[in-house]
Amino acid sequence: MSYFIFDGVLNLDQQYELKGEESSHITKSRRLRPGDSFMVQDQQGQRFEAILKSFDRKSLLFTPQKPVAIPPASSLRIEILQALPKQKALEFMLQKTTELGVSRLDVFCGIHSPKTFRASEKQNHFKRWKRIVSEASKQCERQFAPEIHFHHDISAALQALPECPNSWMLDPESKDAVSWKRISSSG
Repeated sequence: MSYFIFDGVLNLDQQYELKGEESSHITKSRRLRPGDSFMVQDQQGQRFEAILKSFDRKSLLFTPQKPVAIPPASSLRIEILQALPKQKALEFMLQKTTELGVSRLDVFCGIHSPKTFRASEKQNHFKRWKRIVSEASKQCERQFAPEIHFHHDISAALQALPECPNSWMLDPESKDAVSWKRISSSG
C-alpha cells in the first residue's frame, strides 16, 4: 500500500496536521473520511498506520496509531549518469529507475540533449523531477527517494561523482562497456 509523506517527525497517539497536495490527495482522490486509516511516513523514514480525524478544504488532522514495518532497502548502491533526454523520456526514466532501486541519478546536458532546457528554468525542472521520484518511491513503498543531481556537461558530472571500481558506460557506438576511468571528459 502506498503511503503519504509528513514533513516533520511523528510520534504515536499525537495529533498532527497535514496540508497541501498530500492532504488533498487523501481527501479528494482517495476520498477517505474521518475514521479511515492510511499510511504516513515522516521525514526520518518512520512509517505509521494513521487514523484520519477530520479535514477541511486545505488540511486534515490525523493520529499515528501503530508503527509499520518498512521493506528493507537494497544493499547495492546503484548510481546512474544520464545525458538529458527529452522531457517525457526523462520523466519515464526517473520513475522506473526509482522503482528499480537506484540510489542516485545524475543528469547532464550532452551534445545531443534537447536545447530547450534553460538554466533559468532549472529550479522548476528540478522540483518536478523530485516530485516524480517521490511519487515513484511512495508507489513502490521505498523508504527514501533517490538523490538527483544536475550538471551542465559531462566533465562537471564526472568530477562530481566519486570513483567506483564497478562502473560501466553504455555507448551505442561502442562494442564493449567502458570503465569510467578511461572515459575522457571531452565526450
